[in-house]
Amino acid sequence: MVELFKEATKGINKQTQLIVFTFFTLLIIALVVWVLVKIWQKIKPDDALRETKKDVDKRNLSYPQSWYEQKASALYIAMKGIGTDESTIYRTLTELKNPDDFSNLFIAFGKKDGMNLIEWLIDELDGAEKAKVNAILQKIGQSI
Repeated sequence: MVELFKEATKGINKQTQLIVFTFFTLLIIALVVWVLVKIWQKIKPDDALRETKKDVDKRNLSYPQSWYEQKASALYIAMKGIGTDESTIYRTLTELKNPDDFSNLFIAFGKKDGMNLIEWLIDELDGAEKAKVNAILQKIGQSI
C-alpha cells in the first residue's frame, strides 16, 4: 500500500505527501471503527429487553402470544424502509390494554436492525407523532 501511495503522489512534495497519507490513514481507521460499532450494535445484548422479560406478568396479558408476534411484525413493516405507516403504529398501540401488553409487545418485537421497539419509534417518528404515541401509551401508564 505504501508503494502504491508513493507512486500515486509522485511529484508532490514530502510535506503534502505526509498530510495526504495521514488523512487517508485516519479515514481508513474511522471506517473500520464505524463498521465495528455497527456490528457491535447488532450483536450486543439489549438490557432493556432482558429487564422487561423479568417484569411481564403473563397472567395480565390481554391476547395470545401469537397476537403480540403478529403486531410486532406489523410494526416493523410499518417502520422499515422509506416512509412510516403511522396509522398502523397508532392502531396497534391503541389496542394495548395494560403495561404488560406493552412490555410483551416490546419483547415480541425484540431487536430489529440493532434497535428495539422504543428505539425504532423514537427514530421513525417526528415530535408531533411521538406526542401522539405518548398520549396513547399514557392511558396504560407507558411512554417512549
